[in-house]
Amino acid sequence: MLNTCLRLALLLATVIFAGATVRASAQQSTTATFEDWVVRCVNRPGPPAKKTCDMEQLTQVKGKNTPLSRVAVTRPAKSAPAKMAIQVPVNIWIPTGIKVQTGSKDAGFAANLIQCIPAGCFADLAITEDMLRQFRTVTTRGRIVFKNAAQRDVDIPLSFKGFGQAFDALPKR
Repeated sequence: MLNTCLRLALLLATVIFAGATVRASAQQSTTATFEDWVVRCVNRPGPPAKKTCDMEQLTQVKGKNTPLSRVAVTRPAKSAPAKMAIQVPVNIWIPTGIKVQTGSKDAGFAANLIQCIPAGCFADLAITEDMLRQFRTVTTRGRIVFKNAAQRDVDIPLSFKGFGQAFDALPKR
């Protein structure tokens, strides 16, 4: 009986894995690098077929596989502003929030903190036309700033090199 159950479990796992492989291979993804930004598009089969794209920048600590931060930008339809999604570690002091600065003298743009889960804390920022112009022309090192739970300042580098080219490569939804 145990042997039969093991065979059925293996067969079921093989069928599920094969189905997952077929679904994964049916999705096509492409990437393009623009200096410090990567544009990633995924084509999902339909009906209806759907193409989703974003541009992203990861910051990692040397020797670790998990990102310290992740910044992704999407470009919606013409009438809606672009959105920046920001992921930082969970150890943040929530009252001070998260800001994106384009330089050391920039007051920064406050992002709306959405939620914290074990994988990180997430915030989003609607990108206005003025912000977009600024992000395109930044030549200094930008940063994501917040306070950790001990209320110490945290500064994670954010490069804007290639931002304009990557943004222009994003298709409008």
